[in-house]
Amino acid sequence: MSNYSFINCTNCNKQFTKRNIDIKRFNTHFCTIECHKLYRTKIKQQKIQNAKCKYCGKQLDKSEKKFCNQSCSASYNNKNVQHNKPKIRTCNKCNIEYTIIHSNNSSKNLCSKCVNDYNTRTDKTKNLTLKDYCYRYKINDKHQSLKYAHIRQFARSWLKDLKNKPCAICGYDKHVELHHIKPISEFDDDATLGEINSSKNVVQLCPNCHWEVDNNITKL
Repeated sequence: MSNYSFINCTNCNKQFTKRNIDIKRFNTHFCTIECHKLYRTKIKQQKIQNAKCKYCGKQLDKSEKKFCNQSCSASYNNKNVQHNKPKIRTCNKCNIEYTIIHSNNSSKNLCSKCVNDYNTRTDKTKNLTLKDYCYRYKINDKHQSLKYAHIRQFARSWLKDLKNKPCAICGYDKHVELHHIKPISEFDDDATLGEINSSKNVVQLCPNCHWEVDNNITKL
C-alpha cells in the first residue's frame, strides 16, 4: 500500500485510495465513473451559466460560443485592428517611393507630384482648341474619323464616372458607351476640347440605344 494514498473525491468528497503517481498527474480525482460524469455535467452547466458575449456581455446559450452574433464578433476582433494601413509604392514615372493610405490612385501608381503634373496637363489639354490640337499632333491632314477618335478618347478618360452609370434611356447597366449630344463635326475649329467633351454634352448609352440615337430612331 506504500504506492497508494488516501484522497478525497472531487465530486462527493468521499475518501478513497489512489496511486501516488495518478494523484500527482491529475488535478481532479473521482471515486467512481458516475462521480466523474456528474462532475463533468456540473462543470458544463456552470460554464453555460457563466458564458457571456465577450463584446456586449449578453448571456450565451452554449459555453463553446464566445460571441452572441457575427456583429459582436467583428466589433471585438476589429477593435484593435488598423484598417487602411499605409502602403509604400514606387511611382511609375519618377521611380520615387511614396506612401499611400487609400488606393484611389492605384491604377496609375503615381506620386502626388506626378498626379498634379498629370492634372495640369489635362487642364491645358482641355483649353486647347480643336484647331490647335490637330496642328500640334499633326493630324490636321488626316481623315476626320481619326480626329474624332482622338476627341472621343479624351471623353473616355475625363468622364470615367459616366461609364459606371446605367444607360440614360433604357437603364441597361452591363455596358455603356459615351455619346456626344452635339456631334463633334458640328463644332467649329475654335471650340475647346473641354467644351466638346463637357459633361453637359456627353451622355452614357448602351450599344443598342447608341445605335438608335445615331440613326435618328430614338431621341434623347
